[in-house]
Amino acid sequence: QKYYPALWEQSDRESSRFFVGRMEQNLKRGMAEGLYRSDLQPRVIARLFMHMMMGIFLVEDRFLTDPDQSLVQVFNQTLLYHIYGIATDEGRNSIRDYLAEDERTGGFFRPQP
Repeated sequence: QKYYPALWEQSDRESSRFFVGRMEQNLKRGMAEGLYRSDLQPRVIARLFMHMMMGIFLVEDRFLTDPDQSLVQVFNQTLLYHIYGIATDEGRNSIRDYLAEDERTGGFFRPQP
């Protein structure tokens, strides 16, 4: 970033485009499967989510990262906040099932020390 700013900017733009494109695909698939609300605008929601993630990982806002919470905890809470906001009742049930299985197996969403 410091030595090749133009290359960094191009890479950043392309990865943002890729991320938003994948999010849009996921949103459209979830809407078609009845897991996400049908009134969503996938492109808008994908960009909002990308900016939320950038706020966590790039800015590392001190408001979000306090000594009592790890970055993983903040990420997990942001992800769940996002998913519950876009999910239908069926989608929320799927999330609950996934989280119960994840807790049972000590997976990704396990509490962080």
